[in-house]
Amino acid sequence: MRGTWLGDSRVWVGLIFALFTLPPGHSQATEKVGPTKPYEEAAKALDAFIAKEVADKELPALSIALVDDQTIVWAKGFGFADPEKKKPATADTVYRVGSVSKLFTDIAVMQLVERGALDLDEPVRKYLQDFKPNNKFDKEITLRQLMTHRSGLVRESPVGNYFDPTEPTLKATVRSMNSTELVYEPRTHLKYSNSGIAVGGYTL
Repeated sequence: MRGTWLGDSRVWVGLIFALFTLPPGHSQATEKVGPTKPYEEAAKALDAFIAKEVADKELPALSIALVDDQTIVWAKGFGFADPEKKKPATADTVYRVGSVSKLFTDIAVMQLVERGALDLDEPVRKYLQDFKPNNKFDKEITLRQLMTHRSGLVRESPVGNYFDPTEPTLKATVRSMNSTELVYEPRTHLKYSNSGIAVGGYTL
C-alpha cells in the first residue's frame, strides 16, 4: 500500500488488495462510495490519474479507497474484475492479498520478540536446526535479515514457490531451501525474497 498527504487533512490513499469494510448502509455490491465533501477535488484528480494509469499500463483491474481517519470518503473500481465477461471492478472487488501477508508474518514475529520467545539477532538456525542452505559466508542468517530482505537467500524456494501449483507444506518449502546457495552475504544487500519470509513464517 502507498500513502500520501492531500491538502491539510490526514488522508490515506490505499490500493486495496483485500476486501475493505464499507461504511454503514452500503451493501456488499457497492460499485462506488462518495466522494464526500470536502474530497470532491481530490477524488476527481485521482479518478483521472488512475484511469490513465490503468489504460497506459494495461492493468486488468484496480480498486482504490480514500480514507480519512476511520471513514472511507471515496472508493471506486477501475477496469474489469472479469475481463472475459466484461464484469467491471467495483469499490468492493476482492483481490489476491499477495505480499500484504508478509506484514502479518512480521507482526507475529515481533509479538513473540516482545514476549522474549524469539530474538531478532540470533541465528535462525537456533530455532530451525535443519535449515541449512549453502552459506559460504562467515555470517549466520537472522530473523531481522529475513524480515528486511537482507538474508542473501534466493527470491523463490525450489518447492512451494510463487509458480508451484502443488501447494506443499511450509515445512517442505523451507526444507527445499537446503538445495540453494546464498546469493549475497547476509546483511550486505537488499534482495527481495519470498523464501526468506517463508522461513520467518515457519520459525513462528
